[in-house]
Amino acid sequence: MNKKILATGFLLLNALANGAMAAPEDVTTADPSRWFKAEDTPQGRYGNHLIEARAAHAQALQECKTVARNEVRRCRKEAHDAMKEDKARAKRILEHAQSNE
Repeated sequence: MNKKILATGFLLLNALANGAMAAPEDVTTADPSRWFKAEDTPQGRYGNHLIEARAAHAQALQECKTVARNEVRRCRKEAHDAMKEDKARAKRILEHAQSNE
């Protein structure tokens, strides 16, 4: 799974380096204000970490749909393990921030 992510990143960088043009961005609508709401509390940052962990997990599960049938179980387990690690890291960050208050 990590090799697939690296390969995807490499292809993206390669496309950008070769001058690939993206579709024009629609700038007529403003970004939602929630995108700019700062989370200055340890609990708020912890919540953001959890949201990011869930999003990464969902993306990894989507990628598991493209692997060979005999690899799906392993791919899903890796995705689940990665989410558990991300959540544990978020908890450690929260505990560290709370201990330093």
